Amino acid sequence: MGETLRKLTTRAAAVALALIGAVAGALVVAGPAQAAPAERISEAQVTQTTGRFSPVPGIWFDGSYVELRAGRYGGYQYGWAALAPGLQNWREGHAIVLQINRGDGNGWQWGPSRQNTGDGVQHTGGALTYASTSYRFRACLFNGSGYGCTNPW
Repeated sequence: MGETLRKLTTRAAAVALALIGAVAGALVVAGPAQAAPAERISEAQVTQTTGRFSPVPGIWFDGSYVELRAGRYGGYQYGWAALAPGLQNWREGHAIVLQINRGDGNGWQWGPSRQNTGDGVQHTGGALTYASTSYRFRACLFNGSGYGCTNPW
């Protein structure tokens, strides 16, 4: 009986070590956890995006052409509002705005925005996109008294 107990104990220890090794190996293979993407990126980071596109047609409003743009930064997709270069009558008091509707009943909310400060920057910062039909963006131009906005995306 002593010999049988010793064999069972040795086998149990071997199985336990094998399980520990398998779990530790899986953790090593999986690698470190990836950080969550930033919800917003700056105007400067927008200029570093790749694969840029316009998911919906832009619009003319109050002498300016505003459009919704999207692209990838750090492996994630972001959206922002922009004025088309050379196609604007952007005046003091105007703002380009990325509006966001999260589908939570609060309607369209101001996201990243950009006032005309005369420095030549004609786009907002970016907001992270989500694969959800209820999470939507649109680009708007605010002229001090009203909005002109693209169709939602």
